[in-house]
Amino acid sequence: MLVVMLRKVWAKKWMTACVLLGSILLIATMISLPLYQNAAFDRMLRDEFDTTYEQTGQWPAKLYVEQDSKQRTGAIYIFQMESFLEEIGERLGVETKECVRFYKTVVRQVNSIHGRETYVPHYKIRLSMYSDLEEHVKVLNGNMFSGDGISEDGYIEVLITEECMLKNGFVVGEVLGFTNMLDSEGNRVEVKIIGIVEPQEEDLYWEIGSEELQDVLLIKECIFRDMFLGESANEHLITCRYCYLFEYENLVAGQVEPMLNEIQNELYQGNVFGEIL
Repeated sequence: MLVVMLRKVWAKKWMTACVLLGSILLIATMISLPLYQNAAFDRMLRDEFDTTYEQTGQWPAKLYVEQDSKQRTGAIYIFQMESFLEEIGERLGVETKECVRFYKTVVRQVNSIHGRETYVPHYKIRLSMYSDLEEHVKVLNGNMFSGDGISEDGYIEVLITEECMLKNGFVVGEVLGFTNMLDSEGNRVEVKIIGIVEPQEEDLYWEIGSEELQDVLLIKECIFRDMFLGESANEHLITCRYCYLFEYENLVAGQVEPMLNEIQNELYQGNVFGEIL
């Protein structure tokens, strides 16, 4: 029987070869289809990212988190969030291109102590800080922060934008005192405006947003941490905003769903809000 079958195969050897070759090609196609499909999805994702960036000017792979601290446990929440976000790129399997932290206090009342020739009524404004701010603004008038963020006459140095100056009537060199904010030693917080700055153009750092610059006094990060995230942290309400930009050029379609699930599981809790664009 076997000999008969072999003779028939040999008699139709070319047809048999074609069938065998076709079977091999079919198997190869079935095996390689998922690879080509994934490559096509990855290409479509990158094209969509490029189109979004070109049309809107906004970075297309961005994680945005906003958190309001709580009195009594505020510092714990903030430190936990900072610790979590420090490893966010590694946890999501993507490379981080830029990360920015923006913290601000609640609105407080201040009055001009000196540095003005005319009387000005009370202002209402916030103290805030941006991480590594000095590297992402340019000075229009006055000076940048000194090394420790304290002026020679002992005041906390603050920067403002031109919009903030025009809106509130501030002047460089003016000293402001907060009427209901005390430092760790029980003294009234007093600040000195040392310069006017504006965001650098075409800087991805400002994906976090610059619209609130007109309503805040910017202080050095180390000063803000010492005043509001140190021993007296539980006495203050702080709004924290984080912006992480990821290298979307290397992002593949298979990473998107796990990233969204990870963010949803970790960040949509209590007083924390997060989204990825």
